[in-house]
Amino acid sequence: MNAYWCTDEASGVALTIKPRPLFLPDVVQLHWATDWSTKDKPKLMALLYLCESLSVRVHEVLRETSQRLAMQSLFTLISFLLAFGESPRAQNDRAVAEIDRTTRDQLKKIERYYREAAVRSGQIVYVGGMLLGMIPMLLLGITAWIVLANAKDFNSVGAIGVLCFCAGAVGALISVMSRMSSGRVRVDWEFGKDTLRTLGALRPFVGAVFGLMTFFALKSGIVALGVIDGSESTYFYVLFAFVAGFSERFARDMLLHAPETATGRGRPPAAQPEPSDPDLADEVSDVLPPVTTQ
Repeated sequence: MNAYWCTDEASGVALTIKPRPLFLPDVVQLHWATDWSTKDKPKLMALLYLCESLSVRVHEVLRETSQRLAMQSLFTLISFLLAFGESPRAQNDRAVAEIDRTTRDQLKKIERYYREAAVRSGQIVYVGGMLLGMIPMLLLGITAWIVLANAKDFNSVGAIGVLCFCAGAVGALISVMSRMSSGRVRVDWEFGKDTLRTLGALRPFVGAVFGLMTFFALKSGIVALGVIDGSESTYFYVLFAFVAGFSERFARDMLLHAPETATGRGRPPAAQPEPSDPDLADEVSDVLPPVTTQ
C-alpha cells in the first residue's frame, strides 16, 4: 500500500494489506528495517522502537478499519523519522529535541485511539466466540423441541431439561450483549484474539449450567414456586432457565436459599429484609414478572 526507502542507508518501512476470502478480515502489517539509518542516532532509534512496539500491539489486537487507520498513522510517523534522520538537521540537538517532543505527542494520540478501538475490538471477538459457543446449543435445542413435539403429553423431563440447558445459554448471550451496549462489559483485549474467543465460547455453557440447575431445583420441589401442571409447565421451566442464564446472581441466590425454603429455617425476619441488588433487579424485571412463593 505504501513504502518509504532511505536514499543513503539500507533502511525503509512498508505497509502491506493481504486480502482474505469471504468474511475473514484482511491482514494489515507494517514492515520495517531501520537499524542502519539510526545506528549513530540513539534518540531517533528509541523513537522508532516505540513506534514499532505499538505497531505490534495494533497488529495483534485491532481489526479491519481501526487497524488500518492506526497502522497508516504509524507508517507516516516512522517514514517521517527516517526522512528526518537523512537530513542535515539530524545533527542538530535542538531539532532532534523538537522532533522527539512532537513524535511522542503523536504516539500518545495513536495509543489513545488504539486503546479506545481495542475495547470495541475485544468485545467483538468475545461476542463472536459466544456465537460459536451457541452452535451446539442450537442443535441441542432443536433436537429437544423435536422430541417434545413428538411426545404424547409434551412433558418429557429429559427434553425439557435440555431446553432449559439451551435457554440458559441464550440468557447468557442476551445478558452479555445488553450489558455491552451499556458499557458494563470489560475485557482484557491484550489477552489475544484466540483467548478472548475461547472465553466467549465458554460463556454460554456457564449460563446453560445455571439454567439446568434452576430446572432441577424447580422440578425437585426444593424451591417452592407455583408450577402449572400440564404442557404449560414446560414454558415455566424454560422461562426460569432463561432468567438464570441472563442473571447468574439470580440463579445463585435462588439455589443458595433453596435449603432455607425447603426446611423453613434461616428465613430472615419480616422487619429485616435482605438488601436488594440494583443490577439484579434491573435485569430480572426486564424479563420476569413478579412470582409469589408458596
